[in-house]
Amino acid sequence: MNWQIMLCFSVTSAAEGAAREAKPVSVSAIKKMTMNYAANTLLGRQNDVANQYFKWTANDQLLLKFQPLVQNSLNTSGATRYWADAIAAYNKIPLVSKVNPNL
Repeated sequence: MNWQIMLCFSVTSAAEGAAREAKPVSVSAIKKMTMNYAANTLLGRQNDVANQYFKWTANDQLLLKFQPLVQNSLNTSGATRYWADAIAAYNKIPLVSKVNPNL
């Protein structure tokens, strides 16, 4: 398999592992949701009201849970290695802006 496919599989695996941790945080945030937010979400008065609500109520908790899980999964699956290899190759191209390979 080439590195692009391996990177895709690795990142998907990392996301799946982290997503399991989102459920209790999401449930907690939903239980705290006011009727106004629930109505706006269901009626679509704002396109991103649900995103904004979760960002406001759960972002810090999700970051605390996700960062170590995603980092561990990326390392275990090899995604960080594939990504670093890809970025190293990209950074060797003349006249391109250099990219930081840190995921």
